[in-house]
Amino acid sequence: MKIHNVLLIILTITFYSCNSEVEVSQFDTAPISSSILLSEGTAEVERIVELPYKVQIENEIASSCTILNLVKLSETKNCDCDSNGTCTVGVTGSSGESGLAKFDFVINVDSKESNTSTIEFEIVSSEKYFLYSSNNGSGDVSVTSYDVTTNKLTFIESSNLVSSSPEKMVVVGDNFYIAGNWTDAKISHFKINTTTGLLTKQADYTDAIDPRTLAVKGDEFLYAVNFLTTGEINKYKINADGSLSSHVELATNASKPRSIVVHPTLDVLYTVGMWSWRVLEFNINASTGELTQGNVLGTGGDPSWVELNHDGSFAYVLNSSADTMSVFSVNGVNGELTLSNTYSTVDAGPYLLKFNSDSSCMYINNYGDEKLTIFSNVGGVPTYISSEGFDTALGEIVIHEGKLFSSSLDGKVRAYNIETNCNLTLEDEVQTNGTGAYGLSLFTP
Repeated sequence: MKIHNVLLIILTITFYSCNSEVEVSQFDTAPISSSILLSEGTAEVERIVELPYKVQIENEIASSCTILNLVKLSETKNCDCDSNGTCTVGVTGSSGESGLAKFDFVINVDSKESNTSTIEFEIVSSEKYFLYSSNNGSGDVSVTSYDVTTNKLTFIESSNLVSSSPEKMVVVGDNFYIAGNWTDAKISHFKINTTTGLLTKQADYTDAIDPRTLAVKGDEFLYAVNFLTTGEINKYKINADGSLSSHVELATNASKPRSIVVHPTLDVLYTVGMWSWRVLEFNINASTGELTQGNVLGTGGDPSWVELNHDGSFAYVLNSSADTMSVFSVNGVNGELTLSNTYSTVDAGPYLLKFNSDSSCMYINNYGDEKLTIFSNVGGVPTYISSEGFDTALGEIVIHEGKLFSSSLDGKVRAYNIETNCNLTLEDEVQTNGTGAYGLSLFTP
C-alpha cells in the first residue's frame, strides 16, 4: 500500500543578531508508515499482509522492510518489497491462540528508515479434530490433527507408551482407552491434552485375556470382547476421573468375537462370533452395566463386524468369508433381532462397516480386495454405488460431520469429503511414522 506524496523542500532561514549567517536544512524525506487494524484471522492459517506506507520523494520506492515485536504470531513468509515497492509479509497465528494479535514494522527506502507502525487483528482458534491410529505393526499410536478450516492433516507424533499390539480404541470425554491384544492382554487408559491432542498414560488394566474391540454405554460402562478365548466380554465401570473399576467377566458362546456394539437408545449390546457364525444379544443392567445373554441367531460365514444404523432400527453383520452382509431388523422395545435379508458386499473380505450421520451412506472396508465399498442405504436395504481401491488395506474408518477419515496398514491417514451421492472426494493424506494402522479413533475438543 504505497502512496506517492511529493513535498516541497522547505528552506529554513534562521537569523542571528549581529550576523547575516543563514542555516538551510532539508525537510526529513524518510518514508512514512501507517498503523492499521485488519479483519479477523484464524490461528495456524498464514495471512499475507501488505504494509502501508508513503514516500515523500516522487518515484522513490521501498527497498526492504523489517518486522518487530510479534504478539501471538510468527513470521512465516519473510518481509519483502518487490520491484514496484510493494512490501508484504506472511504471518501465522500461534497454535491454540485467540484474541488480539499484532506486530510492528518499519519500511526502508535505501538508507532512510520510516517510523515504526503496528498491524493488529483478532485471531480465532482454528477448529481441529485429533485422529489416533493404532499401529499393530510398530506397536504405537500415531496422533494426527485435521484442520476444519483448511481441510489439512498434520502428523504430530507417535506414542510408544501403549502396547506391542494395539487394537481398537474408544474416546469418552478426554479419556482415551485402547485394547492391547493377547501379546499384552491389557486395556490402557490415557488422558487427552485437549489443546495439543497428545496422550498421557494413566493406567493399564490386565483383567482381559485378548481384548480386540471396545464399546461404551454413554460415559458409564466400557466393554471389551476377547478373541482368543471362548468369547468372554469384560465389563468396567468408568469413574468420574476416567479410571476403570468394578470389573466383571461374562463367558459367552460367541467363539472368536471381534466386534461389539451398544444400542444407541436401548439397554442392549450385540457381538458376533467368527467361528460360531452367530450374532448374540445381551441385555444390559442399567444400574450395574452387567450383561445377561439373550437370543443367538445364525449369520453367514465368519462374521467379522456388527454395526447399527443411526437410530438402531437395523443391525448389519458382515460375513467375511461369504462376502455378504446379513441385515436384521431391531425390535424397538427389547432390541431383539429378526433377519431381514442377506446382500452381497461386492468386494471380497468385508471386515468393517460404518455409516454417515443419517445412515443414508454405508462404507465397507474389505481386506480381501483392499477396497472401500460404497453403498446407499434406505430402510435397511443397501444399494451398491462404487468401490475405492488402495495400494494397501485400510485399517479402520471414522465418520464425523460429513467427513470420512481412514487409516491404512502402510501408516497413512486420509481425509475425505462425503458428497451428496455418498461418493468420496479426497481432501488430504499424511504419512505417519507408524505401520499396520489397524484402528482409528477421533477426538473433538
